[in-house]
Amino acid sequence: MIDNQNILTAIELLQSEISNTEQQYQQEIILFTKDSDYLSIKLFLSKIKKLQSINKKILNLKNEISKLTLPPKPKKNRKSLSNKTSKTAFYFPLLQLIDTKGGILENHKISNLLFKSMKDKLVSADLETNPKTNDPLWFDTLQAARTALLAKGLLKNNSRRGLWEITAKGIRYYKIKEKTTRP
Repeated sequence: MIDNQNILTAIELLQSEISNTEQQYQQEIILFTKDSDYLSIKLFLSKIKKLQSINKKILNLKNEISKLTLPPKPKKNRKSLSNKTSKTAFYFPLLQLIDTKGGILENHKISNLLFKSMKDKLVSADLETNPKTNDPLWFDTLQAARTALLAKGLLKNNSRRGLWEITAKGIRYYKIKEKTTRP
């Protein structure tokens, strides 16, 4: 994207070139006056008049452009991002959900079911919208949790596309967590 300053600089260069051309034409008129070449004088006076007209239009354009401002880039609210629920908080509920649904679950069902079980744990920063996807930010955290669970071997890495499948190691992990978190 070109910013206003670059455009204004280009316009100033154009104005400078027009001014230089106008001065050259005026020098030509002086020479034609000495030679009494009135037809050439009339031609160059016409060219100068056209240049002045163009210069006025450019000046108006420059004024209009200088009024434009680029919208400020939205600042990322680092405070709210740092207050988001961590991806590790998704591990247990996600593994439990997949296991209780038969060990395998379709991608499109996970977010709705997981939201029901985690809605009391999510904070306001999780519910903010990602401007790129228009999804809540907790969706991004859920994907990060899935990636981490795949890397830890708690979810199968070779499941069919669109399926999240728990491994035996994932079941053991969530069963141990379940025993240690009960009152």
